[in-house]
Amino acid sequence: MAEELNFEDLPSPGNRQSVLEFAQQFNAYAHYGSFKAAADAARHSTRQTVQELRAELFMAYRASNHLGTDGF
Repeated sequence: MAEELNFEDLPSPGNRQSVLEFAQQFNAYAHYGSFKAAADAARHSTRQTVQELRAELFMAYRASNHLGTDGF
């Protein structure tokens, strides 16, 4: 079972390296079971839970990698 995180565990938005490392520590595809399920979770996020935020960050990070940019 994955470690339960709290909002206090989130990296500072101003610390790009910490945000990048945090994004790399989570695999939403594996967590949600598929690309589609992960994308749906990120798209429908209400940002009320750390898990929703992680799904959004993961998808933004993966999209940046796919596009060859650092705009996550």
